[in-house]
Amino acid sequence: MTATEIGVTAVGLLLGYWLVSFFLKPGGSVRPPADAPPTQSPTEPMERPQPWHEVLQLAPDAGTQQIREAYFRLAAQYQPDAVQALGPEIRELAARRLEEIETAYQEALRGTGGAA
Repeated sequence: MTATEIGVTAVGLLLGYWLVSFFLKPGGSVRPPADAPPTQSPTEPMERPQPWHEVLQLAPDAGTQQIREAYFRLAAQYQPDAVQALGPEIRELAARRLEEIETAYQEALRGTGGAA
C-alpha cells in the first residue's frame, strides 16, 4: 500500500465515523414534527386520577374495615423500606404509588364517613 492509499483510507474512515456519529448520537438532531402532540414526561401527574376504589383494589361500596385492610396491605407493599434494595427508579415509583394509595384512602374515608 502506498502512502496515498493509506491517507485516502484514513480520511475515508474519519469521514465515515463522523457521519455515523452525527446521525446516531443520543438525542440527535432529529426533531419531532411541529404538529406532533407533546409527550408527557414520567414525572408529570397522570391526566385523570383513578377513583379511590380502583387504587385500593376494592368495590365502590366497600365498608370502612375493608378500606382500612386494603390500605394497610398496599401501604406495606410500597413502603420505602420494602423497596430500599431496589434501584432508585423503583423507589421513586413506589413513593409515588404510596402517595396515590394514601390519597385514595383519605378520599375513601371521607366518602364513607370513617375517621382517619
